[in-house]
Amino acid sequence: MNTEQNSYQQIAKSSGIIGGSQVFNIFIGIFRTKIVALLLGPSGVGIVGILTTIIDMAKNATGFGISFSAIKFISEAAGTQDTYKISKTIKVLRRWAIGTGTFGMLLTILLCVPLSNYSFGNNTWALQIAILSSILLISSISAAQLALLQGLRMIGKMAKASLYGSILGTLITLPMYWWLGTDGIVPGLILTSIGSLIISWLFARKIKIDNIKISFFETFSSGLNMAKLGLFIVVNSFFATASMYYIRAIIMSKSGMDSVGYFQAVMTISTLYINILLNSMLADYFPRLSMVHNDNTTSNKLINEQLEITLLLGTPMLLGMVTFSSLIITTLYSSSFAPAIPVFQWQIAGLFMTLISWPLGVMFLAKNKGLFAVLNETIRQIVFIAVIVFFYRYNWI
Repeated sequence: MNTEQNSYQQIAKSSGIIGGSQVFNIFIGIFRTKIVALLLGPSGVGIVGILTTIIDMAKNATGFGISFSAIKFISEAAGTQDTYKISKTIKVLRRWAIGTGTFGMLLTILLCVPLSNYSFGNNTWALQIAILSSILLISSISAAQLALLQGLRMIGKMAKASLYGSILGTLITLPMYWWLGTDGIVPGLILTSIGSLIISWLFARKIKIDNIKISFFETFSSGLNMAKLGLFIVVNSFFATASMYYIRAIIMSKSGMDSVGYFQAVMTISTLYINILLNSMLADYFPRLSMVHNDNTTSNKLINEQLEITLLLGTPMLLGMVTFSSLIITTLYSSSFAPAIPVFQWQIAGLFMTLISWPLGVMFLAKNKGLFAVLNETIRQIVFIAVIVFFYRYNWI
């Protein structure tokens, strides 16, 4: 009984720390999205959404999932208390973060023209996309530093890094949008990523590791193990991001940029709120599950505990969001986003299934069964796209 109580307390404690920072991020996000909507309007919000999606898609395609899979390897190394193994894992992670970030940046520069043509119908945004590619390198290094904090279960420091990064990003972007309008989107996004990098570095630099030498070949071979697990994460994330990109392109061609802005508003709010719950739990759940993934009894017990708490906390939140959907949309954005309300209600209703499937999806990755996670995500995205295409074809939306 004491062991079970301690497990629930651990879940509650870590969820409370991350969840608390996420709540502050919510208030910051409310303020930021409200001002952005007023300064840029639905069209500007749509542009931000498309550019962000391009960067996210490139990040998922070229990052090899290192920033997430490394959490498992770092937590396992920390469990052995072997300082050499811990130091080696951290050093390999940092080198791979620089390498994958550079690869993603160069690839995005090469593809900036076709990306602009497909996203906006012309090459007007090609130069901006090429400039934005620098975010891939910056964010790769920043994500690796946050993964290091999470893998070592420094939950408090990770929460602070996330919160301070959000505050700094808001202080950077809003003046840029007020001063330059839509011309401030690109520099605002880049400066925000630099700010997050600085904040994550301030926390991660305090972690001391042994001064060990690792050859290029050893770095590559050791990181390849992370990349093998990360490959499934990459495919998962790429399918999700690519489907969002494709859906935005469909909406753009059928209904115009304002409708893209409505859709972006719905996805931003729904993702923001559900991530409060899921990210607060994932911060400690994934490292803990990774440490015991070979013990089926302990793993099943931890999964059931996590599922129980997820449903207890998540169900009332989703019901409240559906009930007050009109107030949420108009408050966070403006009355001009009213057409997004029905879409928002359907999106929130569908997120209930996410609450159920999420703890099991993490289990697949912790147990190195990434193929099952990929199959699950692929089917979900295919159904999502098929429904939207079908409804558009018969003019039901």
